[in-house]
Amino acid sequence: MTTKQPDPRRWSLRTIRRRRWFQPLLAILAGALLLIVLAVGGHAAEGPPAFAILVAFAIFLYAGSRSDTVRALRGDRRDERFELIQLRASTLAARVVLLAVVALFLAGLARGRSGEPYGWLSALGGATFLASLLWQRRHG
Repeated sequence: MTTKQPDPRRWSLRTIRRRRWFQPLLAILAGALLLIVLAVGGHAAEGPPAFAILVAFAIFLYAGSRSDTVRALRGDRRDERFELIQLRASTLAARVVLLAVVALFLAGLARGRSGEPYGWLSALGGATFLASLLWQRRHG
C-alpha cells in the first residue's frame, strides 16, 4: 500500500508553521500587538522596549538556523526526539502555571477575598486535564 505524498506547492497551516520565517514573524506580530495594547492602556512608554525585546527574539530565531535548540523552538526540526522534548517542556510549563494559579487562588482566599479569577482558571485547568485524560484513555 502506498501513501500519497503531499504536494510541496500546496500551502497549509502545517507547512507554513514549519517555515523558517514563521516563528520570527509571529514574534514580531506579538510585539506589535503588545505595543498597541500598551499604548491604548495608557502605558505607551513601556511599548517600545517590549516591542524591541520581541524583535530581538525574532532575530535570534531567524539567525540561529544552525542551532538544534533554535530550530526546535522554531518548529522546523521535526523528529521523534524533538517531539518528545517539546511534549515534556509543554507539560512542565502547564504544571507550573496551574500550580501558580492554584497558589494565587489560595492566597486570595487567605486574604479574605474571593480568589477570583484564579478559581475559574484553576477549575478550567483541572477540567481540561480530566477531559484530556478521559479522551486519551479512550481514543489515544
